[in-house]
Amino acid sequence: MQLKPAWITERGGADIMNIMKVKRLFPMLALLLFAAILQGCGGGASTETNPVTESSGNVNSSSYTGPAAQTDDIRSFQVNVWERLRTSSRCGACHVEGGQNPQFVRGDDINLAYAVANPLIDLDNPASSRLVTKVGGGHNCWLSNDAACATAITSYIEAWAEGSTGGARTIQLVAPLVKVPGATRTFPSDENATDFENTVWPILTANCATCHASTAATPQQPYFASDDVAEAYTAVQSKINLNDPALSRLVLRLRDEFHNC
Repeated sequence: MQLKPAWITERGGADIMNIMKVKRLFPMLALLLFAAILQGCGGGASTETNPVTESSGNVNSSSYTGPAAQTDDIRSFQVNVWERLRTSSRCGACHVEGGQNPQFVRGDDINLAYAVANPLIDLDNPASSRLVTKVGGGHNCWLSNDAACATAITSYIEAWAEGSTGGARTIQLVAPLVKVPGATRTFPSDENATDFENTVWPILTANCATCHASTAATPQQPYFASDDVAEAYTAVQSKINLNDPALSRLVLRLRDEFHNC
């Protein structure tokens, strides 16, 4: 007969035996837990890589082989503006070397493209840049609406501006022009467009119809040189300033940008 030590009571002995059984279970429980963790890591949805969007960082898809950018500012222009507008579905369809002026997305020399683009861009107020207002007015927008294209180009120019200044830019708020009631002229109705038909329209159809007509080989809006005088009259009104004709877009485009002179 085996005698128990005096310090082990019946109840105390049972408790000790239970503790010893639990200790023997620890290694088994640890193995089961480790296996469960491994199974959990292998299950569920697979890991996916987020696509690189156009608004992210640098654009590295360029096939440009011309002279390197001469300054950091030209390089910033190349990455943020030129690269995004040079495709044939955007400005690269026309404004390239040998194409239409201004050739701000020409592909032979980024430094020449930069020199052409500078007068068309306002780094202090990107939304007022000519590149923005031109597309915002309906010129060759590649998105669902003109405002979306204007917003996109504004963001490209803002990225260039930030890269050029090396820091945050101060937004300049410009008060709108105040018009004196009764001083604004209005266009005659479409049915009374005789003056336009006899004066401006013949000049437009003779010089601009190769592009700004719906029947052109490569039609570009607005169609103010259409052979349909009603269509031309509707399209041209946004390009004419009746209160100050010298500020009309038709005039500025030729005078300041030498477009198809």
